Amino acid sequence: MKTYARVLLITFILLVFLAYPSTAFAKGLLDDQIIAGSNYSLASGETQDGSLIVFGGNVSIDNGAVVNGDIVIFGGNLDLSGEVNGSVIGLGSNSNLSATASISGDLVSLGGGFQRDPEAQILGQVITEGQLPLRVAIPSITIPEIQPGLPRLDYRANTPINIVLSIFWFLFRVFITAALAILVVLLFPKPTERTSQAIARQPMLSFLVGLLTLIVMPIILVVMSLTILLIPIAFIAAVLLAAILFYGWVSMGYFLGLRMMGMFKVGWAPAVAAGVGTFTLSFVAWLFSSAVPCVGWLLPWLLAMFGVGAVLITRVGTQTYLGTDLGASGGAQLPEEISQ
Repeated sequence: MKTYARVLLITFILLVFLAYPSTAFAKGLLDDQIIAGSNYSLASGETQDGSLIVFGGNVSIDNGAVVNGDIVIFGGNLDLSGEVNGSVIGLGSNSNLSATASISGDLVSLGGGFQRDPEAQILGQVITEGQLPLRVAIPSITIPEIQPGLPRLDYRANTPINIVLSIFWFLFRVFITAALAILVVLLFPKPTERTSQAIARQPMLSFLVGLLTLIVMPIILVVMSLTILLIPIAFIAAVLLAAILFYGWVSMGYFLGLRMMGMFKVGWAPAVAAGVGTFTLSFVAWLFSSAVPCVGWLLPWLLAMFGVGAVLITRVGTQTYLGTDLGASGGAQLPEEISQ
């Protein structure tokens, strides 16, 4: 596996399970550093022994500083003037390489941009969105002929391989949803905050509006699809409803992440709170849906109703809901530093 692919995988897993704000000290670092919601700087003459993974912060590597490992930065900015004995991976971030910058590995920039001085040294490849090395060499496999009369493989059976694949697919969906939640909060921090505030302050109203929407909208879409002229409009409306469902789910995850932040008395960055909360919400709700027969599917939909209603009463997060604040009478409150 390529270095940057390995680092990206480790980065995301650790950020979901171990995300917390940390203070990085420039000297004497013997292990990889994972920093969430904080900035990092390495002064001239200092050395970072190990990979540097920064989430939602800015990184500054001065001329004369050395990083003996990879740099992975998600949603921040990199100012590189020193030496990196590894690869530099930027996800939704901007990188600035000065004339004294040196990278012994690859420079990967996805969802962001980079500026490079002509004298900056990059010994590996410069990889952007259109240059991802996705081709995988698959060896030729000769499948032996199966004798007549042998039982055929049933992919629906609860064989060990099918169980493992089901678990992998479940975890993959949970991780992807959490990653998209992080991206949503990075791109739309204020709208997502407003929808989460609506869930906290008006949970009952959010639920009722979401319930009404999820009951009425499918009926309207079916009626519209019966008319040929309205089929395109019905398709667009269905896409918008799906987008509102997803955004509402992310808002619920963000709300849960903020509550977890208060419960554990930590200070996560908003994007980290959204990722952790959405991961927990998706894992629990979807696991319950799969484990409980007949009625298990109700839990994800009931939770989604809160988010859908909050999205609608805040007009997709563009306005703060000005109704009566129910926080003093039972509604949940967001942490002080977030709700202000």
